[in-house]
Amino acid sequence: MTLVKSIAVLAVLLAAVVYFVLRARRLYRILRLGPNENRFDNIPERIRGVLSYVGAHTRMFRNLYSGLLHLFIFYGFVVLLTAIVQAFGEGIVPGFSLALIGGNTWIAFLQDLFGVLVLVGVLMALVNRLIIRPRQFHESNEVDALIILGLIATIMVGMLGQNAARVAQGGVDDRSGVRGHWLAGRGRYPGP
Repeated sequence: MTLVKSIAVLAVLLAAVVYFVLRARRLYRILRLGPNENRFDNIPERIRGVLSYVGAHTRMFRNLYSGLLHLFIFYGFVVLLTAIVQAFGEGIVPGFSLALIGGNTWIAFLQDLFGVLVLVGVLMALVNRLIIRPRQFHESNEVDALIILGLIATIMVGMLGQNAARVAQGGVDDRSGVRGHWLAGRGRYPGP
């Protein structure tokens, strides 16, 4: 059964990589239709721009509320990439674990913290869309936005619930983390 699971995970991973390459190639061809521009001039300023606009989201903080909710969701998914690595690793190699680099300590803590912050960000986004209703949202597709927010919330609740169930069944390991202990009613972190 383990071999079948590993092959299935590798097939899904390969399909995702092929789709990414095909899509990236198509987008690259579209970009090439535009005029040529020297992207290698003034490199220090370009790096500062990327760090400021992408890393720190400075443009998003023109509106503090929207900036915070976007920051919670964006960086939540950046941190939760470790959970994706763990899941794929387990699917390909039985017994795979991030414990050697802190998978059951600081990584689990960050996953817990940012998992909750993503949910807070989703709730803030719902309030922003349904109650505050900024002017720039009047022309946007409300249904698509609500579906996306619902899917994000479902992923987070599923992740939190899965870890809580694992703890409740007594299967404490490096994937259970703080969230599982709190949700399972144990209210403590297992530690290393």
